[in-house]
Amino acid sequence: MNDHLKKGLALLGCITLFLGMGQSVHAFKERNPANAPTAPVIHPTKPDDGKEERQSLELLMDAHAALEAAGVSGGEYTARTARELYFDAFRVSNFTFHFSIKEKSLFTSSPNQLDHEFTYVGIKHNTPRGNITFFWDHTCNNPSRTLPKSEKNGIHWNELGVGYETPGMAIGHRNDGIIFNSGSEWLNKINWNISLSKIWMRTENEYEWMGKLTIRYDVYRHERHILYVQAGLISFYDDRGFNHNYSVETGNRFCWRKEDCLIPFISYEKFHDWYGSDRGEDFFLIGLRLEMSLGKDDRTYPDAGNGKSSWNPEIHITGGYANFIDDDRFGHRSDFSLNLDLLKWDSDKKFTMNTYAGILTLPDDLNPYLVKYEIGPSLSVQLHHYELQLFHSYACLYGVDSDSVIRDYHLLGVGLQNQESFPWHWHVKLGGYPASKNFDYWGDLEGSVRYTFIERRISPYVLFSGHLLAGNDPEFGYTVEPGIKIHGKAGSFSVYYSRQEDYDIFRYGKGKHAMLGIRFEF
Repeated sequence: MNDHLKKGLALLGCITLFLGMGQSVHAFKERNPANAPTAPVIHPTKPDDGKEERQSLELLMDAHAALEAAGVSGGEYTARTARELYFDAFRVSNFTFHFSIKEKSLFTSSPNQLDHEFTYVGIKHNTPRGNITFFWDHTCNNPSRTLPKSEKNGIHWNELGVGYETPGMAIGHRNDGIIFNSGSEWLNKINWNISLSKIWMRTENEYEWMGKLTIRYDVYRHERHILYVQAGLISFYDDRGFNHNYSVETGNRFCWRKEDCLIPFISYEKFHDWYGSDRGEDFFLIGLRLEMSLGKDDRTYPDAGNGKSSWNPEIHITGGYANFIDDDRFGHRSDFSLNLDLLKWDSDKKFTMNTYAGILTLPDDLNPYLVKYEIGPSLSVQLHHYELQLFHSYACLYGVDSDSVIRDYHLLGVGLQNQESFPWHWHVKLGGYPASKNFDYWGDLEGSVRYTFIERRISPYVLFSGHLLAGNDPEFGYTVEPGIKIHGKAGSFSVYYSRQEDYDIFRYGKGKHAMLGIRFEF
């Protein structure tokens, strides 16, 4: 079975799973139409002994994210970024079905190491003392220019395994059992996780088994600061025997809310087998990590008051995966945008830092071919039923086999959209390019309109988008996207078909493309 077919089967499995979930939720709503809650809940029933038994179905009810940036000393790299998204898709009784995405990028003067880890299917059995987990993970490591030419291909593998973690180990739950107040205390609190997995469907490696162990010791709390120490071990087994990678980290979790923490850290990582190349690598990192909850927050916090600003950061994530249909230029596409609301004031204004990373592959290939990064600030103002936005964006496109940026641009502009409403939602953006490289346009006009047919847990929709690039040789492109959107407590999940022509010339160039994809929003 080739990689293209494997990826297609994985995508088909995800679509089938979520459509099945959606149909269950839709059927439940039809039986309970009046004042249905945001997340579908089947209320507990009482068995004969009079004790309540938990029998519930919740959809997309919990999500957490982490964002990291660090300087690197040792090896051939200067910086590393990492992003992680973990969400519980649905829960039935004491079993939770979850998915996760982890992305790490290593940099010299440009990104030259792209690693991804996906949990295709994860099933947790929730107990008071911890969670027993069964999982199917896919790891995709893509070394490029730092390895010899013959070793530049991707190193992939799949894992089927079982694991266990204590309640305070997962992102968003690290402070479980800790009470924050103005005092100080020795915590002496230990959390850990462990897993063992069988490796299969592998490429460019001979790994057979993998074991992981992580232990974190929360040492001391002073007000909202927690000092911790963490150690990790990853062991591989293949024909050469065992190889061990280990790490040690210490840091300070500053938590302005119980689930939301800013973490300065120092860590050391030792790799005995650097991506199957039979050589080691040592990293010393100093960085900053942000961990936040993306779920529904019903708590209340002190009002900053009229005319005053408040620092209560919030993360908004959109991501997904798409497969190009009968395309002779591209095979797969992945997208991950993380927007961080840094500052709010007067209850109607906010300052946001927007980030995006997207990967394109060649046909019948899972390795990155083109990588797009985008970053920039924006200022948003609520105007009754509309939102006005001023923004700056810097975008750059890298080829994995090139030593510099293929093309880039700076875009300054203004945007306007209506508030999310049924059945119409629209937005328009107008901007100019004060500086660019290998992108010969001076103006940009982009807009879209989405029509939602029914306002239910499962909402079919159609989206029309247009994009005009102004220059000596102007170009106009469009996208038509029908899809189905499934709503949950913490976010939404969509399955869509997209057909576009000359819409994203910066990344694709000119041409027609058709894609079948999935998208999540938190």
